[in-house]
Amino acid sequence: MNDVRFGWAVEVCRGGQGKACRFSLDVPQNFLHRLDQAVLESGWPEFVQTHVGQSPSHHALFRMALAGCANACSRPQIMDLGLLRAERPEVERNRCSGCGLCALACPEKSIEMVSLGDDGLQCPQIDYGQCLCCGRCVAACPEGAMEAGESGWRVVLGGRLGRMPSLAIELPGLYSDDAALGLTNIILQRFMRHWQPGLRFRSLLDELGVEKMIRGLLD
Repeated sequence: MNDVRFGWAVEVCRGGQGKACRFSLDVPQNFLHRLDQAVLESGWPEFVQTHVGQSPSHHALFRMALAGCANACSRPQIMDLGLLRAERPEVERNRCSGCGLCALACPEKSIEMVSLGDDGLQCPQIDYGQCLCCGRCVAACPEGAMEAGESGWRVVLGGRLGRMPSLAIELPGLYSDDAALGLTNIILQRFMRHWQPGLRFRSLLDELGVEKMIRGLLD
């Protein structure tokens, strides 16, 4: 029921829709439906109908984006809530041939080939602080030595355009399907609790204190 009449809208990239995309990671087939259900279960549609009416303005919508990879074609960084599919790479060193294709495939240059022993064989070392968990290194590895470890969703909050644009703030870690949907419900509950006419979600984050708001969501 992704319908602006009910107070929310979801922008979805090709990969998130299950369409062909060479960069998209696997997105669970029913996840978009479950995201809609999380919004419905929060009570947000009824809240909007009661407090805003049947024709909410563009600014009254809670805007979300679902992205199948770090390319973020659905623009989660400027939405109230953005979910980006991600997988954390891990190295199986016994299978690594030292070819370096994983490092070449990484757009962020977060992989460095380093010598770990006296044999001179180089193996990838991942800078997880810079890694966007996009999965390109995993796809590039011919030996299967670069594996997808933890998979899930990167979650970003509070993006907006307009007179005072702000990029969304990323929560730490990766979230399972259930955890990401649970966060969606909690975020909407918090927004309804503090809602007033004209209030944007990012304004609420700034008013309450971003760090305090984020800690509350993760408790």
